[in-house]
Amino acid sequence: MWAMRRPCLLGCLLALLVTRAVAKGGEFSPSIVLTNMGELQNNCEQMVNNALTLNAKSIKFVPTVHYYGSESSLNSYCYRNEWGSCEAPNKDNIERFTGLLAKCMKKAVIAGKNIAVLAHLDNMQQYTWRNLLQFNPTQKKNGYSYADVVIAPMANAVNRAIRRGTKVVFTLNGETGKSVSQYASQWLKLVAYTKNLIKRGKSLNNGDVLVGISLNYNKVYGWIDFDRISPEYISKNFDREWKQQAKNYPIDLAGMRQLYWAVDVIGVSAYPPLYPGFSYAALDTPLKYHEQELSYAGINLRQLISSGKKVGCKLNFTLWHSCPMAKHGTLWKLCCSRLLQIASNSWQHSQPTHQGTELLSNGHMRCCHGLFDVF
Repeated sequence: MWAMRRPCLLGCLLALLVTRAVAKGGEFSPSIVLTNMGELQNNCEQMVNNALTLNAKSIKFVPTVHYYGSESSLNSYCYRNEWGSCEAPNKDNIERFTGLLAKCMKKAVIAGKNIAVLAHLDNMQQYTWRNLLQFNPTQKKNGYSYADVVIAPMANAVNRAIRRGTKVVFTLNGETGKSVSQYASQWLKLVAYTKNLIKRGKSLNNGDVLVGISLNYNKVYGWIDFDRISPEYISKNFDREWKQQAKNYPIDLAGMRQLYWAVDVIGVSAYPPLYPGFSYAALDTPLKYHEQELSYAGINLRQLISSGKKVGCKLNFTLWHSCPMAKHGTLWKLCCSRLLQIASNSWQHSQPTHQGTELLSNGHMRCCHGLFDVF
């Protein structure tokens, strides 16, 4: 289920596929959101066909696994079927999920596209934000862990689909701040684990497979609470609240530092509200918030980028109100042209090469998606 507070939760994952040698450029790429087995089986290949018309170098797949639980606790994982119910994991449906995803990805690979994956987890019972969900990704719940039902099937699907020369960006999570900050050492184990699954039996070059971690632009740790939701208010009062609250929670700061040095890609959900007519400078704001909060774990974002890490930013534009979903055609191009103009002028070293969209199973699209070298 989509979190109510995130109407464009997956609208614009930015995962940089370029090396430092070509980091001065960026590309808009399409995302394919898959929320159940039915979409994997019946819609995914057509969604790839739609994506291919955009002539991007990479296609991002966002497969969703669900869980039963509350806002803060996870009881069990499940695969949502085409009829809307959710099946407990077993050998058969794990293989079905893997096989269908691999088949769809392979269509993109045969067409010469690179692959990106965002491992996506949603609550089956109610609208909640996964940033507040407390879970260990390697701990088994009713016999299966996040690694078993999310990471392994998706990584195995990529392994089946890719060929020599295919480049992969695999993001382990999206906005699971409380889990990452508490169980950073467990997420760290998933970095090498995922790479090994993807590379198994393949002749790939060094750097062909990048693995990343992705958190929200603020409330990075998931634990620190605020009495207002204003991003500016949170930033101004973060130091005070951190000093009062952090000591009360199981935040593994040393583990987070190790994790951030181990990953290849650092993802940021950059969702402060933006409105028609906003200034270019506003696009830097979420990264400044993110940089600020990470510093409390001793993580220097600019230092990581200087060392060669890639940064991916998900952008959420309030321009949605004047740019509804539309059939493939001129409307989405007009909508995205505004983002294209903004992106081309925002960062000196960014030259986006194509408009992009988020493709939905009903054949509609949301615009605003891109790849940028943001620093």
